[in-house]
Amino acid sequence: MKNKTENQTSVYLPRETDRDNRIADFLIMTLQKYIGTERRDFTLHEKFDDDMGLDSLDVVEILLDIEDHFDMEISDEETSEWKDISNVLKTINEKLDEMGR
Repeated sequence: MKNKTENQTSVYLPRETDRDNRIADFLIMTLQKYIGTERRDFTLHEKFDDDMGLDSLDVVEILLDIEDHFDMEISDEETSEWKDISNVLKTINEKLDEMGR
């Protein structure tokens, strides 16, 4: 199956700081787990449902993995905005900023 993002400009996960690297590495590992792939070239605007084939249960499980890994709580309101990887990165970064980490 051809990935819809193949025709889009690729903007890979940001890796400007150590924190960016930790977040990107964790997200890549987590997405690989739920998609069942060795792929590492995820882009910021890949959609969970259309591009990756994930359903709402997968997204909830990803949320639980994120909360556990980063020791944070993310509200339903915040996750309702999660349509693609960029939304998840934004939430994680905002929460880490709030926690002073």
